[in-house]
Amino acid sequence: MKINDELTLRVEDITDDGNGISKYNNIVIFIEKAIPKDYVKVKITSKKKNFYKAVILDIIESSPYRQAPICKHFGICGGCKWLHFKYEQLLEYKEKQVYDQLDRIGTIKIDNRTKINPSPKTLFYRNKLEFTFNHNNENNTENKALGFHVSKCFDKVIDIENCYLQPEPSNKIRNFIRKWVNKNEITYYNSKTHRGLLRNLIIRNNSTNDFMVIIVVSEYHKKITELAPILFEKFNEIKSFYVIINNKLNSSLEKTTPVFVYGSEFLKENINGIEFKIRPLSFFQTNVDQFKIIHNVITQFVKDLGGNIVYDLYCGVGTISLAIAKHVNKVIGIDNSEMAIKDATENAYLNSINNAEFFLEDLSKFFNQVLLSKNNRPEMVITDPPRSGMHKNVLFFLKEVKPRYIIYLSCNTSTQARDLKFLKELYDVIYVQPFDMFPFTSHTENLCVLRIK
Repeated sequence: MKINDELTLRVEDITDDGNGISKYNNIVIFIEKAIPKDYVKVKITSKKKNFYKAVILDIIESSPYRQAPICKHFGICGGCKWLHFKYEQLLEYKEKQVYDQLDRIGTIKIDNRTKINPSPKTLFYRNKLEFTFNHNNENNTENKALGFHVSKCFDKVIDIENCYLQPEPSNKIRNFIRKWVNKNEITYYNSKTHRGLLRNLIIRNNSTNDFMVIIVVSEYHKKITELAPILFEKFNEIKSFYVIINNKLNSSLEKTTPVFVYGSEFLKENINGIEFKIRPLSFFQTNVDQFKIIHNVITQFVKDLGGNIVYDLYCGVGTISLAIAKHVNKVIGIDNSEMAIKDATENAYLNSINNAEFFLEDLSKFFNQVLLSKNNRPEMVITDPPRSGMHKNVLFFLKEVKPRYIIYLSCNTSTQARDLKFLKELYDVIYVQPFDMFPFTSHTENLCVLRIK
């Protein structure tokens, strides 16, 4: 087989990044934008060590799982890679991938498989979107965009007209801001030359449809603050406006300080009776309707399994800590984000919860004997790490303190499976529940409950 060879293939499976899987003479071929049961004519585009890559030239017979994508930006925009895949069948493949990764990476076989929990909403489910301003060619005034990055291109942005991820008036706000900044000739940032003012637009909302607008700029500009009262007059839903100055060469907002400009300093969100303040850079679950279900499942396990002292690792703003507080003697939330710990402490005070305490700790170095001796060793640990999974030192910590139960929520089953394999000699996995947190993407949230042997 050679580059540019053309083949006719039946697609058998799908990768976790959205490529169809087929075989030719026992050689694995990954086919871009193909889905299981497609019968396609393809062209080989590249050769890797153990597989080939291909693109579709023609769909000879469409899969019964294929559907027309609702979004006109599909295929160019880097998001919603599976929008052409019918939701019910897509869920089956996402569920299969969770259990396959637990088996293949974690060497953990689950006999009684719990079906994946579908997202309550498949469209307009997000409460936060971050858009990029980009001027791809400063010599061409027309070559400007406010939207998402083009798939696999860090320096190219597609101008988004209508997105189906966040409820309205998200699209109307973004389109109004684009029109206003263009009219006022405010420059867009160029990621190659690092010139231009406007860098990002972040739009947040809560369940009651209150909105927060955050504009990220490379330097202070008075004109941007003048936009705030105009937006408030145009959109009743907007309750808060911030500006963030980011003069770094990268787009990370770490070590930046949001500047409050107009309206309220925060939005409020209610998760199963507990109120949370949401600030510009607060980490908060983006699919609140699905997270409320996860929230209830975790709370029920804490109620059923007991545990006087519970540690909540990677606790964020305390969404889980505060939910379980009334069912335990004490909950200790630990995170390495100073802002998150500050928010969590404030949220505990807001809800009059007195038995939740939060500590700023670098979890990669977390062997805090003072903390352990002061609060006793945990009988249960809840952990919700980032996509990279738990740091190896956290895993060693768990092996040392040996809590009776570990509740492990993960947004990346492959790193979760790796961590479970490390803990396997001490713990049995007694429950697995996948949740579809991000419909029409490859990402799946997975909950595992571990019991000490």
